[in-house]
Amino acid sequence: MKEAALIEVKRESAYADKLRDYQVELDGKVIGSIGDGESKTFKTTEGIHTLQLRIDWAKSNTLQLKTTEQDTVHFRCSSRLKGASVLLASVYALLLSHKYIVLEQID
Repeated sequence: MKEAALIEVKRESAYADKLRDYQVELDGKVIGSIGDGESKTFKTTEGIHTLQLRIDWAKSNTLQLKTTEQDTVHFRCSSRLKGASVLLASVYALLLSHKYIVLEQID
């Protein structure tokens, strides 16, 4: 029996979007959500996938990943709006919506 591959996403706690969840999309389909300061693990099949996070019309960069059976691939995400940049929320939402959330693979 094959074991599923796992994707772990850790969301840093931040003032921006504190009360709202990010949607987790794998291969263009929503597989769950993640709240402020949470860490969640999602099951997937082995193979090549794309991962992206969204909140309303804003989103993260898209990452491509390769999973293997019994493997866990780790990611960290956070809002780009930190400190004084919170005042630029409307600029990010309108002009840089594809960079609103930072998503990166970690070891």
